[in-house]
Amino acid sequence: MASDEKKKRNEQTDYSDRDIIETGTSEDDGVEEFLMDDAMTLESILAEYKGSAYIDGDKRTPSTVLQAKTDKIIRESVTGRFEEDAPDNARAQPEKAVKPAAAPNHQASATGRIPKTDTGRLPKKETGRLPKQDTGALKKASTKKLPKLNGNTARLPDIDAVNMAKSLEYRTAKAGADDTDANKKDAPGDIIAFDSYDGEQDAAEEEIVREVTKAIEQQTQFEQETRKTAGKAFSLFHRKGEDTFDEAFDSGYEEAYEDAYEEPPAVFEDKYVPEPDFNIAIKNFAEKCNRYSTRCFISLSLSVLLTILTLVFQSNANLPFGIGQNMAVCTGILLVLLFITMMFSAEKLADGFMDIIKGRPGIETLNLFSCLATASAAFYSMMTRDTMVGMPFCAVSAFSLTFTLWGERVYYRALTETLRTAQATTMPTGVVVSMCEDIERSVIKKIVGKTDGFYNNLIQADVSEMAFLYAAPVLIIAAVVLGFFSSFGQDQSQYFIHNFAAIMAAAAPFPAILAYAAPFNAVAKRTRQSGAAVAGWGGADELFHSDGASIKDEDMFPEGTVSLGGIKIFDEVAPEKAIRYTASLIIASQSVLATLFERLLSKQGLSKLRVDEFSCYEGGIGGEIRGERIVTGSAALMNLQGIRVPASLNMKNGVFTAVDKKLIAVFTIDYVPVKSVQNALVSVLRHHVKLLFSVRDFNISPVMLEQKFKVPVDDVEYIPIQDTYDISDDLKLDTRRTAAVLTREGMGPYVEAIIGGRRLRLTSLVATILTLMTAVGGMVIMYTICMTGAFSAGSPGNLLLYMISMTVMVLIVCGFARYRQ
Repeated sequence: MASDEKKKRNEQTDYSDRDIIETGTSEDDGVEEFLMDDAMTLESILAEYKGSAYIDGDKRTPSTVLQAKTDKIIRESVTGRFEEDAPDNARAQPEKAVKPAAAPNHQASATGRIPKTDTGRLPKKETGRLPKQDTGALKKASTKKLPKLNGNTARLPDIDAVNMAKSLEYRTAKAGADDTDANKKDAPGDIIAFDSYDGEQDAAEEEIVREVTKAIEQQTQFEQETRKTAGKAFSLFHRKGEDTFDEAFDSGYEEAYEDAYEEPPAVFEDKYVPEPDFNIAIKNFAEKCNRYSTRCFISLSLSVLLTILTLVFQSNANLPFGIGQNMAVCTGILLVLLFITMMFSAEKLADGFMDIIKGRPGIETLNLFSCLATASAAFYSMMTRDTMVGMPFCAVSAFSLTFTLWGERVYYRALTETLRTAQATTMPTGVVVSMCEDIERSVIKKIVGKTDGFYNNLIQADVSEMAFLYAAPVLIIAAVVLGFFSSFGQDQSQYFIHNFAAIMAAAAPFPAILAYAAPFNAVAKRTRQSGAAVAGWGGADELFHSDGASIKDEDMFPEGTVSLGGIKIFDEVAPEKAIRYTASLIIASQSVLATLFERLLSKQGLSKLRVDEFSCYEGGIGGEIRGERIVTGSAALMNLQGIRVPASLNMKNGVFTAVDKKLIAVFTIDYVPVKSVQNALVSVLRHHVKLLFSVRDFNISPVMLEQKFKVPVDDVEYIPIQDTYDISDDLKLDTRRTAAVLTREGMGPYVEAIIGGRRLRLTSLVATILTLMTAVGGMVIMYTICMTGAFSAGSPGNLLLYMISMTVMVLIVCGFARYRQ
C-alpha cells in the first residue's frame, strides 16, 4: 500500500513553488481519568459538575438543577466504587485519607473542543431505580459520631470513611428489596458526602451547602454576563444583530455555540449591500432610465414655456389670450406651470424632504427650497401686486428640476451600460486593487472570474453627492442670511421673500447631478468599446489611489506571440530527458513559456515530471527532479552559477538548462511584439501610471520592453523576483471589491479600464468644483443686485442665462472623459 501511494504521488501533475510538507498528527485519544477512588473534595465536585454542564451544552441551568447534577455525579461515583472494589471488612478497617485527585482539565471547552466525561468509565448501574435523596432519613441512619467540622473551610474531613460507611448502608438498603416504594423513599440511598453529618454538624452542613449553592450561582451568573457581553460585540459585525447570537445559545448545541464565536468578516467603511443578479439590476436601471426620460421631456417642455412667457412679459410685449401686460395674471400662469413641473419631479422633491428629516440635505433639498421660495415669492407678488421686483423665478426653478431629471436619466443609462458590459461574457476578468505587504504598495491586478463587490462599488456615493451633502446646508443658511441682510438690512423688509427666492434659485445649480453622471456615461460608452467596465465612482477612486499596475507575461506577449526557434541538446544527454526536465520546470513556474513547452511535450509524446523544492532566481528558476538539481534560466544566470556557456550559444532570448551545474540543453525563444500592446503601453505611460514589472518569464525585462515596443521605461519599475511571484499570485488578495471588469483578453482592455477610471475621477472632481463655484457665484451676484435694488438687472432671464452658460462650461469639462489621448 505504501508503494502504491508513493507511485501515485510521483504521477501527480500539479506543480507549485512550495515544497511538499509531510505532516503527521499524534493525538492522545484518552482523557485524564478522574480518580474517584481518591478522596472527593468540594473542588473535585465542582470540577466534575462543570465538565458535565459543558458536555450537555447547557449554559443557563438553575441552581437547583445544577445541585441535582452534582448529586448524580457523586451517587454514580460512590456507588460504582464500593460495589465493585470495597472489601468486606471496609466498615471495620477504613482506609487512610488520600490526597485529593486533581480536577480534570476542562479548558478545552473554551476552544470549541468538547471534553469527554469521566462518568462514562464508571460501572453501569441501574441508577434510575435508586431512591431519591432524603436528608431526614440520612440523619437518622447516621450513628457514628464524626469530628466537628469548621464551617469556614471548603474541605471535607475523612471523606473516605464517610463514603465507605454510607456504601454499606446502601447495600443494606438494597438487601431489603421487598419493601414498598414508599419505604424505599425513606431508605438511605444515593448519598452526598456533606449531607451525612448530624447532631453538632447541622450548622456546618448548612454552611457548606450554602457555599456550594452560592458558588454555583455566581459561576452561572458570570457565564451569562460573559455571553451577553460577547453577544453585544458580536452583533456589531453581524447583519442580524443579537438575535442570531441568542439563537446560537438557545439551541443547546455546542456546534451553534462555536459558530457564534467565529471571527467576523472584514468590515468596510462604506455600506456593503448584498449584490443582486446583474440581469435583474440591468432591468431595474433600464426602467428607471426610461421613466426619467419621459419626465425629463415633459419637464423640459414646461420649462421652455415658462421661459418664453417670462421673456415676453419682460420685453413689454402683450401676451395673447387677453393677458396683455397684466402681471398678476401672468404670474398666476407661471405659478401653475411651476406646480405642474414639480408634479413630474415629485419623486426627487420627496427625496429632498426626506433628506431633511434624515439630517442629510443634498441636491434634491436645494431644488425643493428653490421651488418653495419661488412659489412663495410669486404668490406674495400676486397678493401685493408689486411690480417693482419684476417677474418671479419660476423658469429658473423649473430648469433646475429639468436638469436634475436629465442627470438622473444619464446616470441610470451609465449604470445600465456598465452592467451590460460586465454581463457580456460568462467568465469576466476582474480588476482589483490589492495591498501587497511584501513591497508595501497597493497594486492593480487582474483576477479571472472575480466580480465580487463590483455592484457595491458601482452604486457607491459619487463625488458630487458627497460634496453637496456638506454644501447644501451651508448654501441654504447662506441664502437665508443674505436675503435677510439684503432686505431687513436695507429697511426693505417687504422684499425679503423675493430676495430670498432670487438667491435660493441661484443656489440650486443646474449641473449638480450631471457633474458626475455625464463623465460616468462617457467613460461607460468609451470603455465598453474596448471590452471593459469601470465600477462607477468607487472603482475609479480605487484605481486612482493605487501605487501602480501589475503587468504579467501574457499582458505584453499574449498567446501566439511567443514561439520556439530551435533546440540544442548536448550529445551526452538523452533528448527526452532534456526536454522533460526543461518543460517540467518551465510549467511549474507558470510563465508565458508554459503553454509553449506543454505543446512541445505533447508533440514529443512525453509527460511532465514532478518538481520538488522549486525556487526562483534573478534570471532563472530551479528545482529538483528525480533527485537531480535542475537550473533553467538565461545565459547571465548560467555564468553566475559557474556554468560554462559556449560563446556561439550566448544569446539574449534563450532558455538554458543545466543539471547538477552541467549544461544539457539550450532553447531559442522568439518574441514578436504586437501593435495593440504597444499602443496600450504608450497610453498608460502617457497618463503617468507606474507599471510594476511582475513577470515570471526570466527573459522579459524593462530593457527588452524598451527594445521591442520602443517605449520609455521611466515609469516601469522592476521588482524582486520573489515579490513578482507573490504579486502575480491570484490567490493572494485582501480586498472584497472589484474596481473594474474586463470582457476581453489582452493589454488593451486592461489599460482602458485603468485610464477610464482615472479620467472619470478627475473630470468628475473638476466638474463638481465648477458646479459649486456656479452656485456660490450666482448667490453673490444676486445678493449684490438685491442690495442695490437693481431688480431689473437680476431678472429671471439674466439669471437663467448665467446658469445655462455655467452648465455648458461644466458639460465641456465632462466631455474630456471621452477624450482619446
